Order: sequence, then structure tokens, then C-alpha cells
Amino acid sequence: MRAVRLIAFAVFSYLLFLQVAICVLALKQGLRGAADFRHLYTAGYLVRTGHGHDLYNFELEGQLQNAIVGPEHAMPFDHLAYEALLFAPFSLLKYSTAYLIFAGLNVLLLVAAQRFFRPYLAPLESLGKFVPEAMFFCFLPTVIAIILGQDSIILLALAVGAFIALERGCELRSGFLLSLGFFKFQFVLPVILLFLIWRRWRFVLGAVLGAAAAISASVWIAGGSGMLALARTLGEMSVGLTNEAQKWKYGANPSVMPNLRGFIDTTAGSHLSPAAIQVVVALCSLLVILIASRKQPSLPLAILVAVLVSYHGLIHDASLVALPLGIFLVRAVSGSNLLLGAFGMVVFAAPAALFEFSRSRYFPIAILLFILLLLWRRRDARAVGLGEAADSGSASQKLLA
Repeated sequence: MRAVRLIAFAVFSYLLFLQVAICVLALKQGLRGAADFRHLYTAGYLVRTGHGHDLYNFELEGQLQNAIVGPEHAMPFDHLAYEALLFAPFSLLKYSTAYLIFAGLNVLLLVAAQRFFRPYLAPLESLGKFVPEAMFFCFLPTVIAIILGQDSIILLALAVGAFIALERGCELRSGFLLSLGFFKFQFVLPVILLFLIWRRWRFVLGAVLGAAAAISASVWIAGGSGMLALARTLGEMSVGLTNEAQKWKYGANPSVMPNLRGFIDTTAGSHLSPAAIQVVVALCSLLVILIASRKQPSLPLAILVAVLVSYHGLIHDASLVALPLGIFLVRAVSGSNLLLGAFGMVVFAAPAALFEFSRSRYFPIAILLFILLLLWRRRDARAVGLGEAADSGSASQKLLA
């Protein structure tokens, strides 16, 4: 066991060093406007100044980004309009100041998510007191989300809140909390679908209510024409993403996507037509959902599936994987299963390895996540709720019952 602890210490130390190095090197680029935060900041500015209907006018948005942020590659705003309300106050500040404050907010949200989730990771302390913290702070997607000024940490925090609500038997609240992240609906919808298949009606009801509120607010902000423009944008980013110019415009190269679309498009794109790629991705996504639907209801499992089948998902979105991967490693440690634990660590370290040695081509992660899904075990029949808590005991004991 001492050798395992030493290996864990070495791996996490290296990953922490890499995180710090990335922060130091990338912070300057983010401050000058070469970060995803530019399109969120600009969206907030448009809403604050009463131009919400122009949120999806890419030409105008690009001009505005270059004017109020700086001359860098313009990025389209492709989220539901209600999210822009969050960034409206940031647009009152100079871009560089807003970028730093949002980075600080992301760090605080990550700290809060880790602290609330830590009791469920307590068994990992057998590998070292620091390991429950390392599951969040040494995971490459989280630091990339912070440096880019992305909103993935917000979704991760909402997912942790939804998980804890389920542990306490509050399914309606759990579904509603998760649906607040509907700005990335490609991750929330698969979770809702699985809970619908599992007949967890209260969770589904909470999620539907939250999603309806998000969509209604978005229509109010952007108008019907704005929502149609968003639909066209999403179409161009998916079925219309057929050449390098489109990939550059939308910053959506499938080879950097750690999901089924990324893997299938990258490995089979030269052999299949774009239409055939869409069909294969859809069929494989349905297969993954079918496999998951036959397992016991579990929010971490549903989140794992959502990352895998998300049609548009980049490496910072894989921050969500910290939750199911933490649960997987806890079960491996509690069962003294060295092979499962080793595989979990491979999944954890894979983003960093691909960042360094594969020029950030993250598509192989999809295979690792699929194997993780296949290895996901059914829970003990004594478990209650959604299979994540047992009848009694501490939080960690509940998780492992």
C-alpha cells in the first residue's frame, strides 16, 4: 500500500505542477482577450445595453468583441440567452478586470464544490490526505476552464449541488438545480432523458420546470428571431461543420472533443461522408444511453453518459467528469481493487497526457469514458434513493453501501 501511496503522490504532484505552469503561461493571453471569456463578456454587454436580440448576430458580435475586448479571433455566443444575464454586471468593468474577477469566482466555486463533495471522497484518504482535494484541483479540465474564462465550473458546482440534494432525498430540488445549467443543454438533456427512462418523475419534473424557465427567459431576452438565429448557429456548428474554415470560425474542431463525436469524426472522417458521421454518432449515442439505462439510477453515471454523448463538448466541459470519476475511484479503493483504481487514475491523468504529448487532441478520452461506463457496477439492493446512499452511516459509508 505504501508503494501505491507514493505513486499517487508522484502523479498528483506532477499534475499540480502542470496546472500551475498552465496558469502562469496562459494568464497573460487571457488578459489580452485570447480567451473564451470574450464572447461571454460581450454577450453580457449586449444584454445590459438592451441589445439582447443581437446576441446571435455573429458579424456584429465580432466587431463588438474587437472594440471592447481587443483584436483577437472573434467567437460566437452559442448558449441560451438567459446566461448572458450573469455576465451583464461583468461588462460594467474593463475586460481584463472582469476576466480576473470571473477567474476568481470560478476558483471559489471549485473550492466550494470540492468542500461539499469531499465527505463522499473520504475513503480516498487511504491514498493520502490530499487526494480528495486533488480530484478537483489536479484535474486538467478544471484549470483550462478557469484560464479560458469558461462557465464549465458553474455547471460542475450545480451538478455537485444536485448530487447532494439527491443524497438527501430531494429529487425535485436536484432536478431543478441541474437544470439551472441549461445554458449547456447538451449535457443536461441526456441526464434528464436517463432519469425519464429510470422513471424518476420528481427529478424530471424539477428539471423540466428549470429548463422551461431558462428557455422562457431566453425568449424574453433574445426574442423569437434571436432563438431562430441560435438554432441556425447550432446547426452550422454540428451538421454544417464540414470544412476547416467553419471549424476555425466556431472553435469546434472534433479532434479536441473528448466525446463520441470527437472520436468518430476524427477516426472515420476521412472514410465517411458528413451525413454518415452524423448517423454513426447518433447510433452510438443511443447505444451508450441504452447501456446506461439498464444500470441502477445514479446521477454520477448519468453525468458520465452526458459527457460522452454531448454533441458539442470541449475539454473544459470534461470538468464534469471529476464527479463520476471520484465515485468510481472511491468504489475501487473501498473494494481494494487495484486494477480498477489504476484504470481510474489513467482516466484522471489522460487529459494532461494528451495535452502534453498529443497537441491537445482529446478524442481518445471517449474510449476511456466508454470503458468507465462498462465498468460501472450496479449498487447493493439495500441502497435507497438513487443508489448513492445506504440506510445509515456516515456520508462515505452511505456512498459505499
